[in-house]
Amino acid sequence: MPVRFVNGDFITGSNISKGSFKKEDISNAAFGADYYVLVQFSKIPSTAVMQKMKDAGIRLSTFLPGNAYLASIKNSFDFSRARSFTISSINAIPVEYKIHNSLQSYQPTSNKEEVQAIAITYFNQS
Repeated sequence: MPVRFVNGDFITGSNISKGSFKKEDISNAAFGADYYVLVQFSKIPSTAVMQKMKDAGIRLSTFLPGNAYLASIKNSFDFSRARSFTISSINAIPVEYKIHNSLQSYQPTSNKEEVQAIAITYFNQS
C-alpha cells in the first residue's frame, strides 16, 4: 500500500515485513539522538500498542494516508522489535516528498494579491 503525499505516492518496500531493513538506510534521517522517519503499519496500532511503542522509543506524530505516521525513533531502539508493533516499513522520507513542487520554483512577489500561504509540518516532541 503506498503512502500518499501531495507530491505523489511513496512505495515503502515493506522493509520490516520482508526482513530487508538496515539501520544504515535511515542514517540520513538522524538528528541528535533520534531518527525522523516514516513508519508504515500493516494495520493501524491501538492506543495500547502506541503506548508500548512510545515506551520503547517510537513517538508517532502526523498520520498519513496509507497506514503511516511521521515518527521519531530513538537511536537506541531495538529495530528487531519493530515487527511486534505491526510495523511493516521504516523509511527515511525521500526529499522529493518533503517539498511541494510549487516551492521548487518559488519567486517572491510584491503583489499582495499573489501571496500564497505555506503550511509546514514538523515533528512535535511533546
